[in-house]
Amino acid sequence: MAHSEAQAVLVRVTRAESAATLVIDDDGRGFDGDRLTEQARDGHFGLRAVGDLLAEAGGRLSVRAAPGRGTRVEAEVPLS
Repeated sequence: MAHSEAQAVLVRVTRAESAATLVIDDDGRGFDGDRLTEQARDGHFGLRAVGDLLAEAGGRLSVRAAPGRGTRVEAEVPLS
């Protein structure tokens, strides 16, 4: 919460027959999602690395954010 300045964070984990999903919502300052590519070029690989690991496992990562509107991160992994 230090980076986001969030006052509230909701973490939800669900399991279906074929996948487990983690959703994290915060009410923080958000960010411009278009800057993720720019940040990766500058050596910031955190979300990209997580996304790559999930993709290798057959899952997916989704990040939705907007300046002043918080952030939602969704991670889904298939269950064997």
